[in-house]
Order: sequence, then C-alpha cells, then structure tokens
Amino acid sequence: MVASKARVSFKQYMQYTKQYTKWGIKLFVMADVNGYTIDFKICTGKSKFSSGKGMSFDVVTSLVNQDYLGDDDLLFVKWIDTREVSMCTTVHTVYSGETVLRWQTTEDGQKQRVPVPRPTAVRQYNKYMGGVDTSDQMLGTKSVHRKTRKWYMTIFQHFLDIAVTNSFLLHKELCAIHQNKPMTWQNFQELLAVQLTGIPLDVSPKERFDHLPVPVSGIQDPSKKASMGRRCCVRCKKSTPWTPSARSVMWAYACN
Repeated sequence: MVASKARVSFKQYMQYTKQYTKWGIKLFVMADVNGYTIDFKICTGKSKFSSGKGMSFDVVTSLVNQDYLGDDDLLFVKWIDTREVSMCTTVHTVYSGETVLRWQTTEDGQKQRVPVPRPTAVRQYNKYMGGVDTSDQMLGTKSVHRKTRKWYMTIFQHFLDIAVTNSFLLHKELCAIHQNKPMTWQNFQELLAVQLTGIPLDVSPKERFDHLPVPVSGIQDPSKKASMGRRCCVRCKKSTPWTPSARSVMWAYACN
C-alpha cells in the first residue's frame, strides 16, 4: 500500500489489515526472497479483461511467467498441521524424508515433541516466502517520499524507492560474488545522491548553502499594509513575505 488520500477512483481502503497504512494505492508485487522487486501491478479496480476465476488468479498469472505454470504434472498436496495447508506445485516431489517437530499429547496426558512428516513444497514455501514483506521494510526505511498534492508524484516517488532498493540489493550480490564488504544502506544512498547531484559530501554546509531568504518587498514604511508585496508560495499555497534567492531555487530543483 502506497499511502495516499488522493481523490482517485482506484484508491483503496484496507479496513481489516494490521498495517498502519489503510488509505492508499494498492500494488500487487512479485519479489524474491531478498526483497528484490521483480514486477508489480497497480490495482485499478475491476478489470475489463477478467478471466472469471477471481482476482487472485488474474494477478498471479499476470505477474508470473506462465511457462512455469502447468508445464509439468501438477501435484496437489494437503498437509494437516495446526490447520489444513493446501498447495499446488509442478517442481516438487510429494515427500523427500523431511520432518518437523510438533507438540502432541501422549496417552498418559503428557506433552512431548514428536517428528511429523512435512511435504517438500511446504518447506520450500517457508524458506522463500516473505520477500514482499522484506521489500516493504526496505522501502519504508529512508524513503524519498515527500508531501505532495499530486497522486502521480506519490507513485513516482515510490518507484524511485523501488529502483534504489533494487540497486542496493544488486550491490550486495556483486560484493558477495567478489568477496567484498558491502556498504551500509545509508552509505549507499548517500553515495547515490552524490553521484546524481554532483555535490560532494565533504563540502561544508556554508559553502553549499551560501544564501539566505530575501524579502519580497523592501518597503519598511509602517503605514503600509502588512500584506504589501506578499506572494503565494508555489508549494504550500500560503502568502509569504519571503522568497528564496536564485541559487537556493537551483539547489531545491537539484535535490528534488
């Protein structure tokens, strides 16, 4: 969910969710176990090209390469754990000798942990699940999101977060291949910002921000109205007696 209360027809409200974001634009995401976003799709409501098999079916078939679906014998597995777990797979065997410990009550009323057979597909699912949750955690850390009145700018900022996160994950993979120590998440973002803006980090703030806001009007006559010379801010739409210098405007555009 990309948090937004914009007045668009495809805005979603998630009432029964544990996430703090209830209003926003919903994205269906396919990610790997490391959190790398492979593909995504914006939920825009009921599709005109629906297959009639439900939204879950349409989303999965639109994101996953369909060559992986139904290209071999389809295996259906139902495992009785705390509740029934049902899975379909085309790449796993039924059982490969794996067990998992579960609590069971013996005949004399004692509880003990006993090994229970576990299907191969269940173990693989538990190993590789959670990629979308990992991606959400990384996207929510040091995000580039800024308050805006335009819903498409909110989506664009989210896409920037996805691009930066994927770049960082690729950086970690390359460092692992070459047996180098990867940068931290913060250092990677700082270096990326330096390369995009062309402003080094070792420059002091005084050298980078050698400007101050200047008054719109130089009239100091107390008999004049307090609103004399005020202008409307292009961002907050409020009346202000101050305006940034030309250099500060160039810096703001470079940062954005």
